[in-house]
Amino acid sequence: DAKGLIESSTQFERTVWLSIGSAMVAMIGMLALSARQSEVLRAQLEAEQLLVNQNEALRKEAEKARYAAAEANEQTLNFIGAEIHDGPLQLLGLAALTGSTKAEAKAKGDATAPSLVQQAVAELRRISAGLILPEIEELGTAETVKLAVSRHRSLTGTSVDLSIEGVSDLPGLDLSRRICLYRVAQEGLANATRHGGEGPVRVSVSVERACLVVNIVSAQRSGAGVQVDDRKLKLGLQGMRRRIAAFNGTVELELLGDQARLVVTLPFS
Repeated sequence: DAKGLIESSTQFERTVWLSIGSAMVAMIGMLALSARQSEVLRAQLEAEQLLVNQNEALRKEAEKARYAAAEANEQTLNFIGAEIHDGPLQLLGLAALTGSTKAEAKAKGDATAPSLVQQAVAELRRISAGLILPEIEELGTAETVKLAVSRHRSLTGTSVDLSIEGVSDLPGLDLSRRICLYRVAQEGLANATRHGGEGPVRVSVSVERACLVVNIVSAQRSGAGVQVDDRKLKLGLQGMRRRIAAFNGTVELELLGDQARLVVTLPFS
Protein backbone atom coordinates (compact mmCIF):
# COMPACT_ATOMS: atom_id res chain seq x y z
CA ASP A 1 0.00 0.00 0.00
CA ALA A 2 0.95 3.69 -0.19
CA LYS A 3 1.74 4.02 3.52
CA GLY A 4 4.21 1.16 3.48
CA LEU A 5 5.81 2.52 0.35
CA ILE A 6 6.29 5.91 1.97
CA GLU A 7 7.82 4.36 5.11
CA SER A 8 10.15 2.26 2.99
CA SER A 9 11.20 5.31 0.99
CA THR A 10 11.82 7.31 4.17
CA GLN A 11 13.94 4.53 5.66
CA PHE A 12 15.93 4.29 2.44
CA GLU A 13 16.58 8.04 2.49
CA ARG A 14 17.75 7.83 6.09
CA THR A 15 20.10 5.00 5.21
CA VAL A 16 21.48 6.97 2.27
CA TRP A 17 22.03 10.13 4.30
CA LEU A 18 23.59 8.11 7.11
CA SER A 19 25.98 6.52 4.62
CA ILE A 20 26.79 9.91 3.13
CA GLY A 21 27.40 11.37 6.61
CA SER A 22 29.62 8.45 7.59
CA ALA A 23 31.58 8.82 4.37
CA MET A 24 32.00 12.55 4.95
CA VAL A 25 33.18 11.98 8.53
CA ALA A 26 35.63 9.36 7.29
CA MET A 27 36.89 11.71 4.58
CA ILE A 28 37.29 14.56 7.08
CA GLY A 29 39.19 12.23 9.41
CA MET A 30 41.44 11.10 6.58
CA LEU A 31 42.08 14.71 5.57
CA ALA A 32 42.89 15.63 9.17
CA LEU A 33 45.22 12.64 9.47
CA SER A 34 46.88 13.53 6.18
CA ALA A 35 47.32 17.14 7.30
CA ARG A 36 48.81 15.95 10.59
CA GLN A 37 51.20 13.63 8.80
CA SER A 38 52.20 16.44 6.45
CA GLU A 39 52.86 18.69 9.45
CA VAL A 40 54.98 16.02 11.14
CA LEU A 41 56.87 15.40 7.91
CA ARG A 42 57.47 19.13 7.47
CA ALA A 43 58.76 19.40 11.04
CA GLN A 44 61.08 16.44 10.47
CA LEU A 45 62.40 18.00 7.26
CA GLU A 46 63.00 21.31 9.05
CA ALA A 47 64.80 19.52 11.89
CA GLU A 48 66.94 17.60 9.40
CA GLN A 49 67.77 20.82 7.54
CA LEU A 50 68.69 22.51 10.81
CA LEU A 51 70.94 19.57 11.68
CA VAL A 52 72.55 19.77 8.23
CA ASN A 53 73.16 23.50 8.70
CA GLN A 54 74.65 22.92 12.15
CA ASN A 55 76.91 20.18 10.83
CA GLU A 56 78.03 22.45 8.00
CA ALA A 57 78.77 25.26 10.46
CA LEU A 58 80.74 22.85 12.67
CA ARG A 59 82.64 21.59 9.64
CA LYS A 60 83.57 25.13 8.66
CA GLU A 61 84.65 25.93 12.23
CA ALA A 62 86.76 22.77 12.34
CA GLU A 63 88.30 23.71 9.00
CA LYS A 64 89.10 27.20 10.29
CA ALA A 65 90.61 25.75 13.46
CA ARG A 66 92.74 23.37 11.39
CA TYR A 67 94.02 26.19 9.20
CA ALA A 68 94.61 28.39 12.25
CA ALA A 69 96.59 25.61 13.95
CA ALA A 70 98.65 25.04 10.82
CA GLU A 71 99.32 28.76 10.52
CA ALA A 72 100.28 29.01 14.19
CA ASN A 73 102.65 26.05 13.83
CA GLU A 74 104.20 27.61 10.75
CA GLN A 75 104.67 30.91 12.57
CA THR A 76 106.28 29.07 15.49
CA LEU A 77 108.68 27.26 13.17
CA ASN A 78 109.55 30.52 11.42
CA PHE A 79 110.18 32.18 14.77
CA ILE A 80 112.40 29.33 15.97
CA GLY A 81 114.33 29.33 12.70
CA ALA A 82 114.87 33.09 12.81
CA GLU A 83 115.92 33.01 16.47
CA ILE A 84 118.44 30.22 15.90
CA HIS A 85 119.77 31.73 12.67
CA ASP A 86 120.18 35.26 14.00
CA GLY A 87 121.53 34.25 17.39
CA PRO A 88 123.59 31.13 18.12
CA LEU A 89 124.36 30.23 14.49
CA GLN A 90 125.91 33.63 13.90
CA LEU A 91 128.05 33.22 17.01
CA LEU A 92 129.07 29.66 16.11
CA GLY A 93 129.97 30.76 12.59
CA LEU A 94 132.12 33.54 13.96
CA ALA A 95 133.75 31.10 16.38
CA ALA A 96 134.57 28.73 13.50
CA LEU A 97 136.07 31.46 11.35
CA THR A 98 138.12 33.19 13.99
CA GLY A 99 141.84 32.36 13.98
CA SER A 100 142.73 34.30 17.07
CA THR A 101 144.44 32.47 19.87
CA LYS A 102 143.57 33.24 23.46
CA ALA A 103 146.72 35.30 23.84
CA GLU A 104 146.10 37.22 20.61
CA ALA A 105 142.49 37.74 21.54
CA LYS A 106 143.44 39.14 24.93
CA ALA A 107 146.01 41.43 23.33
CA LYS A 108 143.54 42.66 20.74
CA GLY A 109 140.58 42.73 23.06
CA ASP A 110 138.68 40.33 20.75
CA ALA A 111 136.28 37.62 21.81
CA THR A 112 137.86 34.16 21.73
CA ALA A 113 136.24 31.15 20.10
CA PRO A 114 135.41 29.52 23.46
CA SER A 115 133.68 32.67 24.66
CA LEU A 116 131.69 32.88 21.42
CA VAL A 117 130.65 29.25 21.81
CA GLN A 118 129.57 29.99 25.38
CA GLN A 119 127.47 32.88 24.10
CA ALA A 120 125.90 30.60 21.49
CA VAL A 121 125.06 28.01 24.15
CA ALA A 122 123.51 30.75 26.28
CA GLU A 123 121.42 31.85 23.28
CA LEU A 124 120.21 28.29 22.69
CA ARG A 125 119.30 27.94 26.35
CA ARG A 126 117.37 31.20 26.16
CA ILE A 127 115.42 29.98 23.12
CA SER A 128 114.69 26.56 24.65
CA ALA A 129 113.54 28.20 27.88
CA GLY A 130 110.85 29.98 25.89
CA LEU A 131 109.75 26.83 24.07
CA ILE A 132 109.57 24.38 26.97
CA LEU A 133 106.75 25.00 29.40
CA PRO A 134 107.87 25.57 32.96
CA GLU A 135 106.90 23.19 35.70
CA ILE A 136 103.62 24.83 36.67
CA GLU A 137 101.63 21.76 37.64
CA GLU A 138 102.10 22.53 41.32
CA LEU A 139 101.73 26.30 40.96
CA GLY A 140 98.60 28.27 41.74
CA THR A 141 97.09 31.02 39.65
CA ALA A 142 99.05 33.87 41.21
CA GLU A 143 102.31 31.90 41.17
CA THR A 144 101.86 31.19 37.45
CA VAL A 145 101.67 34.91 36.67
CA LYS A 146 104.62 35.62 38.97
CA LEU A 147 106.69 32.99 37.16
CA ALA A 148 105.94 34.54 33.76
CA VAL A 149 106.92 37.97 35.08
CA SER A 150 110.13 36.78 36.76
CA ARG A 151 111.24 34.88 33.64
CA HIS A 152 110.60 37.95 31.51
CA ARG A 153 112.62 40.10 33.89
CA SER A 154 115.56 37.71 33.85
CA LEU A 155 115.55 37.23 30.06
CA THR A 156 115.10 40.87 29.03
CA GLY A 157 116.18 42.92 32.03
CA THR A 158 112.91 44.85 31.72
CA SER A 159 111.42 46.45 34.81
CA VAL A 160 107.96 44.97 35.48
CA ASP A 161 105.64 46.16 38.25
CA LEU A 162 103.28 43.35 39.31
CA SER A 163 100.07 43.86 41.27
CA ILE A 164 97.79 40.96 42.23
CA GLU A 165 94.59 41.91 44.02
CA GLY A 166 93.42 39.46 46.66
CA VAL A 167 96.04 36.76 46.14
CA SER A 168 94.37 34.42 48.62
CA ASP A 169 90.98 35.01 46.96
CA LEU A 170 92.11 34.04 43.46
CA PRO A 171 90.47 30.76 42.42
CA GLY A 172 92.59 27.83 41.37
CA LEU A 173 92.54 27.38 37.61
CA ASP A 174 92.95 23.95 36.03
CA LEU A 175 96.28 23.09 34.42
CA SER A 176 95.22 23.84 30.83
CA ARG A 177 94.03 27.30 31.84
CA ARG A 178 97.20 27.97 33.83
CA ILE A 179 99.31 27.03 30.80
CA CYS A 180 97.18 29.35 28.66
CA LEU A 181 97.57 32.11 31.27
CA TYR A 182 101.34 31.68 31.36
CA ARG A 183 101.70 31.74 27.57
CA VAL A 184 99.46 34.77 27.13
CA ALA A 185 101.25 36.68 29.90
CA GLN A 186 104.58 35.70 28.34
CA GLU A 187 103.54 36.93 24.88
CA GLY A 188 101.92 40.08 26.27
CA LEU A 189 105.08 41.03 28.17
CA ALA A 190 107.23 40.30 25.12
CA ASN A 191 105.05 42.54 22.95
CA ALA A 192 105.10 45.30 25.57
CA THR A 193 108.91 45.20 25.67
CA ARG A 194 109.37 44.81 21.92
CA HIS A 195 106.89 47.44 20.78
CA GLY A 196 106.56 49.70 23.83
CA GLY A 197 108.45 52.80 24.83
CA GLU A 198 110.69 53.50 27.78
CA GLY A 199 109.60 52.93 31.34
CA PRO A 200 108.45 49.91 33.32
CA VAL A 201 105.69 47.56 32.25
CA ARG A 202 102.78 47.32 34.70
CA VAL A 203 100.93 44.05 35.17
CA SER A 204 97.78 43.75 37.30
CA VAL A 205 95.68 40.68 38.02
CA SER A 206 92.14 40.81 39.41
CA VAL A 207 88.87 38.88 39.53
CA GLU A 208 85.77 40.24 37.80
CA ARG A 209 82.49 38.36 37.26
CA ALA A 210 83.85 34.83 37.51
CA CYS A 211 86.75 35.76 35.22
CA LEU A 212 90.44 36.34 35.76
CA VAL A 213 91.42 39.70 34.25
CA VAL A 214 95.06 40.50 33.43
CA ASN A 215 96.07 44.03 32.41
CA ILE A 216 99.49 44.67 30.85
CA VAL A 217 100.20 48.38 30.45
CA SER A 218 103.24 49.87 28.72
CA ALA A 219 104.23 53.23 27.28
CA GLN A 220 103.85 53.74 23.54
CA ARG A 221 106.90 54.60 21.50
CA SER A 222 107.22 58.20 20.40
CA GLY A 223 109.67 60.33 18.46
CA ALA A 224 110.87 60.65 14.91
CA GLY A 225 112.09 57.55 13.14
CA VAL A 226 110.41 55.13 15.54
CA GLN A 227 108.43 52.43 13.78
CA VAL A 228 106.48 49.53 15.21
CA ASP A 229 106.37 46.24 13.33
CA ASP A 230 102.57 46.02 13.00
CA ARG A 231 102.75 42.57 11.37
CA LYS A 232 104.58 40.97 14.29
CA LEU A 233 102.28 42.72 16.75
CA LYS A 234 99.16 41.46 14.94
CA LEU A 235 100.54 37.92 14.75
CA GLY A 236 101.21 38.00 18.49
CA LEU A 237 97.67 39.21 19.19
CA GLN A 238 96.21 36.53 16.93
CA GLY A 239 98.13 33.82 18.75
CA MET A 240 96.95 35.08 22.15
CA ARG A 241 93.34 35.36 20.97
CA ARG A 242 93.39 31.79 19.66
CA ARG A 243 94.64 30.48 22.98
CA ILE A 244 92.11 32.45 25.03
CA ALA A 245 89.20 31.74 22.65
CA ALA A 246 89.55 28.03 23.45
CA PHE A 247 88.28 28.93 26.95
CA ASN A 248 85.70 31.51 25.78
CA GLY A 249 87.97 34.35 26.87
CA THR A 250 88.94 37.59 25.14
CA VAL A 251 92.08 39.60 24.39
CA GLU A 252 91.80 43.32 23.64
CA LEU A 253 94.46 45.91 22.86
CA GLU A 254 93.61 49.48 23.88
CA LEU A 255 95.69 52.49 22.81
CA LEU A 256 95.12 55.25 25.35
CA GLY A 257 97.13 58.37 24.61
CA ASP A 258 100.74 57.58 25.38
CA GLN A 259 99.94 54.14 26.81
CA ALA A 260 99.06 50.74 25.40
CA ARG A 261 96.89 48.41 27.48
CA LEU A 262 96.45 44.70 26.84
CA VAL A 263 93.35 43.32 28.59
CA VAL A 264 93.08 39.54 28.91
CA THR A 265 89.86 38.00 30.26
CA LEU A 266 89.96 34.29 31.15
CA PRO A 267 86.78 32.62 32.52
CA PHE A 268 87.25 30.21 35.41
CA SER A 269 85.09 27.56 33.74
